[in-house]
Amino acid sequence: MRILITGATGFIGFSLARRLLAEGHTIVAAARRAHEWQQKIPAFTWLPCDFLQDTDSTVWQQRLAGVDLVINAVGIINEGRGQSFLRVQTEAPMALFKAASDLGVKVIQVSAMGADQPGVSVPFLRSKQQADNYLRALPGDSIILYPSIVIGRGGTSTALFNQLAAMPVTPLVGDGEQKLNPVHIDDLCRAVAHMVSHWPGGKQQYQLSGSEVLTMAGLYGLLRDWLRLGKPRFLRMPLPLMYVAADMGERFRMKGLLNRDALDLLQDAKTPAPDYLPCPPRSLRESLWLEPATLADTFHAVWSGIRPALFASIAFIWFFTALTSAFFDRASGYELLATGGITGTLATLSIYSGALFDFVLGVAMFLPRWCRNAYRLQIMLMLGYMVLIAFIVPAQWLHPFGPVTKNLPLIVGTWLLLATELVPGQRHLKTV
Repeated sequence: MRILITGATGFIGFSLARRLLAEGHTIVAAARRAHEWQQKIPAFTWLPCDFLQDTDSTVWQQRLAGVDLVINAVGIINEGRGQSFLRVQTEAPMALFKAASDLGVKVIQVSAMGADQPGVSVPFLRSKQQADNYLRALPGDSIILYPSIVIGRGGTSTALFNQLAAMPVTPLVGDGEQKLNPVHIDDLCRAVAHMVSHWPGGKQQYQLSGSEVLTMAGLYGLLRDWLRLGKPRFLRMPLPLMYVAADMGERFRMKGLLNRDALDLLQDAKTPAPDYLPCPPRSLRESLWLEPATLADTFHAVWSGIRPALFASIAFIWFFTALTSAFFDRASGYELLATGGITGTLATLSIYSGALFDFVLGVAMFLPRWCRNAYRLQIMLMLGYMVLIAFIVPAQWLHPFGPVTKNLPLIVGTWLLLATELVPGQRHLKTV
């Protein structure tokens, strides 16, 4: 069977593409930068598409020539940068579904748990629901899937849960007793592969959830055990405080999984039993341990929590150094420069220009396009400073407070940030 998968570079779409390819199907993978992916994974036929633009069904009719089945796995977590729930999860899918219906192509729509409930108010779910209802009203065979939170390597939510589980103290929203029944990505793919091979016909919809209902605290404990980090310690965060944090994040446009919609979904999460009976899901614990966590999994989870703290502390040092040298302790700067024969106007110019440079380097750390160069310049500046001090005031190397030698761990920390920063042009190639 020739299968077109939209969202093929995403977590669910990519996993489905791999599974269905292994089942012997021909995969047409739709992506915005198809030419780059074609070089990386030639086993798929990559097709250029853009859900921000492709809202006309005639565009999709050309792409569906020779296709037997469409699987729409496109979804976004947050709106921003021109992306909207309405465009990505409603209008473009509706155009795709209309073209598929006109050509007699079967459709599987990957929706979201809760989108089948009447009176949905959360924008993420409402946009999914509108596309689902449109597909349901069209002629032709279709299946709408309502998956719970999907757990597995490569998932954005899974990475966040692992990060929180790996922290010395894991924050909980409220009492942490919110209920959810996550499904493992392997079980989801197994169910979809079975549907494709044993097509039920007509209009169908299925809840794809886990076999057991967990609390958030229970999920963190399970993941921490899988990561071999021992029992978790929890810090319960009052729900009103979490909403305040979410509001602040939205006000300052800090996009992430912590927002009001996410909190609303968590508090009102649905936990229906899985109802695709031919492929009953396994327990999440069993699914995880069928592929045990590697050292890389554990390191990534731990490092994901440490990296923001390292970033913040290093940025603070550059800002603090700039302000201190320019406004609070110029005398020490003048004294140090005088030992090297630099005095008067030249010394003043050196102090202020150095402070400005430090401040600019701190700001550049927050700019994705410039942060890698900022890290390199920071390392070079610290190394240059240490060499210069060795010639001007070598006694500073033996100072008991270590004003020079403390640069060594700072250099290593900056090197770590540089080594783990994605190249700007490759950010879009992450599977989420």
